Amino acid sequence: MATDLNPIFIFIIRHTGWSLEYVKHLPIDILFTTYNELVYQVSFDDYKQAYNSAMIVACLASDKAHRRRPTDIIGQPPQRDKREGDEIWQLAKESGIKVPAVLPENQKSQS
Repeated sequence: MATDLNPIFIFIIRHTGWSLEYVKHLPIDILFTTYNELVYQVSFDDYKQAYNSAMIVACLASDKAHRRRPTDIIGQPPQRDKREGDEIWQLAKESGIKVPAVLPENQKSQS
């Protein structure tokens, strides 16, 4: 099953201002690392804004018997995605992207 990389390209271009040609020529591991970091940063920024609103709601919803916290309302902050390197190389192969002849150490043992 091939994964469509266009949404990833668009997301990176939209948030970095890089050109399509530059993004298309990024190595696949750099592409996904950049994408995952941008997703984390955007979701963390959104969380900070929601946290401010949740603080107000928590103050209004709290009483002497039940103290509410913002995390009770919106949950915990986002965590960084711990994507394994093997998944990136497999996704590249499925997408028809030519992978380099010299693979990372963890990929050599599986070949």
